[in-house]
Amino acid sequence: MEAAGALGRGSLSTYREALGELVRSRSRTFWIVAGLTVLAAAVRFATLGLQSYHHDEVVTALRNAGFDTIEKVLEAEPDALAALPGFDAETIDAVRAAAEAERSAQSAAAPAEPEPEMEPAGGEAGDADEQTS
Repeated sequence: MEAAGALGRGSLSTYREALGELVRSRSRTFWIVAGLTVLAAAVRFATLGLQSYHHDEVVTALRNAGFDTIEKVLEAEPDALAALPGFDAETIDAVRAAAEAERSAQSAAAPAEPEPEMEPAGGEAGDADEQTS
């Protein structure tokens, strides 16, 4: 702590001594963790503009632009989707593919309409019994 008291004098060598003491007072593990943290932050901020949207961000952008149903998304022109912030050709293709898959899943899950009962050929079955009696 002698170097910390020497900081008041202001010479470059005393700053170097104080910094050296600070570095020596920390463990190797501390410096490894600190170095990895700085490296991770540098990688994160360097690639921030290159990252694509996450699912929730895409849905929010679509809903804010008025594409709140699957049908509206599928009927939209690619240029209209490309005008949304952050939408590139890859994002548009992924959105359209997801909308198609969702529409297919919904139609597969929808109950089929019951077929109308067909009458037997030649009229009612009960008519034949009445005629024979």
